[in-house]
Amino acid sequence: MEQKKKQACFTIGELANLYHIPKQTLIYYSNAGLLIPSFIEKNGYRYYSVDQFHELEIILNLRKLDVPIKEIRAFLENRSPAALTRLLERQKAEDDRLIEAIREKQTAMEYLLSQLKHQVGLPLGVFQTTWLPTREIYASDPVPPDADSAARMQLFSDHVLSIFGKDDFRNTPPGWIIRQSDFFGENQHRTWRYFVKVTSPKEEFPTIQIPAGLYVRIFFSGTYTKNYKELYGKLNEYLSRNHLEVSGDVIVQSIKDYWQTSNETRYITEFSLPVRSLE
Repeated sequence: MEQKKKQACFTIGELANLYHIPKQTLIYYSNAGLLIPSFIEKNGYRYYSVDQFHELEIILNLRKLDVPIKEIRAFLENRSPAALTRLLERQKAEDDRLIEAIREKQTAMEYLLSQLKHQVGLPLGVFQTTWLPTREIYASDPVPPDADSAARMQLFSDHVLSIFGKDDFRNTPPGWIIRQSDFFGENQHRTWRYFVKVTSPKEEFPTIQIPAGLYVRIFFSGTYTKNYKELYGKLNEYLSRNHLEVSGDVIVQSIKDYWQTSNETRYITEFSLPVRSLE
């Protein structure tokens, strides 16, 4: 190679120093077919032209925008105002999508934080008759009565994953519905439907409403499975004493669960069912 031509070029070290980047970055770009040295001597020395000095500026700045290597390579091969406009518009659209995804995650976290504050000081072990507003839920398909525990777990898992998928943060504990006829007919453990509260509506998922109305509600420590028998007896006493009649299905909602403790006795569960006065 002519000495004069060599002097008009940059070695890999010189070019790297000009942009304060490691030489390995230039080797990576070369292997990716993005910035191949103008020539490589037999001894392996790499040389870059002045034009490549400018191309490297474009590459480094577009990478700051997270433009993929493939798109940068295509742009460098066909530069024009129109090509630059298309590239920037595509990247801006992708950034808008990411910003929206971040906003959704922030909203999900804010909701969960508010629920964590709400659970502090809940009155545990006390039945209350109270008016509850309409609640929107994503409910699973009915659970087959003869489904074993494995089938139930599969249905529950499929339902939750269908709503939150691999990217959405599950910001509310699951719940389940027990038919009135089952709860008051020796099948207090039989789940009819699983559900998740609607905290951020998703158009692709239909919702159902738990209607507003008068409810008997109790928050208690532990799991429903370990407490439903005692709960059943005390509930019947409360209903009789207060001249109330059940008018709908049982709603069970985890408030504090395995996300917050590995000790089931420290769980908090909400139990509610609609009622009407007999007076």
